[in-house]
Amino acid sequence: HQTLIVLSELSLEKDRQLAESFPKISLIIGSRDQAFTQKPIDVGTTRIVQTSYRNQYLGVVTFPGAASEASLPLAELVGLEESLEKSPDPKLKRLITEWKSKSQKLVKITEEKSAPRGPFQTFVSCVQCHEPAFKFWLGTSHAHALKPLEEKDHFSQPQCLTCHTLKTDRGALTLQDGKKLGWKEHSSFMESLAKFSRDGTPPPQPAMETIERAWGAVQCENCHGAAGNHPFEGNLTKAVADTTCLKCHTEERAPSWYTGKQLKPGVVSQKKKLIRCPADITDEGNAS
Repeated sequence: HQTLIVLSELSLEKDRQLAESFPKISLIIGSRDQAFTQKPIDVGTTRIVQTSYRNQYLGVVTFPGAASEASLPLAELVGLEESLEKSPDPKLKRLITEWKSKSQKLVKITEEKSAPRGPFQTFVSCVQCHEPAFKFWLGTSHAHALKPLEEKDHFSQPQCLTCHTLKTDRGALTLQDGKKLGWKEHSSFMESLAKFSRDGTPPPQPAMETIERAWGAVQCENCHGAAGNHPFEGNLTKAVADTTCLKCHTEERAPSWYTGKQLKPGVVSQKKKLIRCPADITDEGNAS
């Protein structure tokens, strides 16, 4: 008995069409599509499963033996919990390291070919007029959004950088002379700024005098929009819509915000209060 397995990077809808067109396929393992189904989908004699988004689950497929009455493979997603073994098999760990290295090279090629996406100034510019807000921001979780990527070495993953940085098509740090530095240098730079947050000295500007743009962390323009030629012109908005938060804080990325698939009442407002700059709180009634 032959088993035909297809690894697909199409979409869930196209995987369905594929199963209908080729009924001899036993199993389609799909990825890329963020529709992410936790249970298999059966189309005739073909079973469709999906890899989990952001590596939160391990997919397990069991094929029925010759004596089994089951005709389709069993498939389930096992949550990657803290109780599971933290250190992978050495051979697997080596493969993951090699894959990350190759991914980083591909990301670099993509970044070089990508066009700029909007006139962002980054917090290096914002701090020149908004130092109190900057110091407050350094103490929030948004300012430390690179930490999880640094701990897991996920700087090569564009889908992670989308929500943990301001942009993904630039180097991590852009210097005044045009030179670009990587994410490790950016992490060291942020740590130097954290000292300013803790004790107020040294002032932030000298630490940034060689930096033109710093793209990492969730910063002002992630929430308020691209600064453009601010303060002379631009489309910055003081008020931040809940939908802006929910672009990144989805059910899969922020499960504590949800009960099942439903967003907990008032949770966005509660979370906003934790990261809202003092000036925004004062001027909340006048926000537009």
